[in-house]
Amino acid sequence: MRNEKFSYFIRIIAGAYLFYLAVQLVQGIAKGNMTGGSMILGICASILFFGAGAYFVLASIRGLLRMMRGDNEQKIEDEAVMEEVLEEKESAEDAAEEEKAEAESGAVEEAETAGEETAAAEKTVPAESDAGETEADAAGETDVDESVKEK
Repeated sequence: MRNEKFSYFIRIIAGAYLFYLAVQLVQGIAKGNMTGGSMILGICASILFFGAGAYFVLASIRGLLRMMRGDNEQKIEDEAVMEEVLEEKESAEDAAEEEKAEAESGAVEEAETAGEETAAAEKTVPAESDAGETEADAAGETDVDESVKEK
């Protein structure tokens, strides 16, 4: 695993060295050690070194500060995100269970309704046998009493 604190310290040292080089270039230009084209190149290099040095130093200090105070904040943020994910997962599972229960209850109600319709149709229309008698007559389950038929 890479140690981030160490890499931030190395960047701070590199930024400070770039600052040092930029200052040396400016001092060389001020003393007149550079003339003509080398002076223009020295000015451009010193500006580049100042910018890069400032970036390395400031970004590294900022990163170190974030890391020092951000570890706790990051952990809290990670925990909050995990809680949200768990809540979403639980709500999705609950919704799926409710849909499944509704689908099952709908199927049961359909079956009951179909069964009631079939039973109602059987009660209203008695089936006739080949001899022309209804099933109830064949089984001897008529409403008319046998004694009434004899009279």
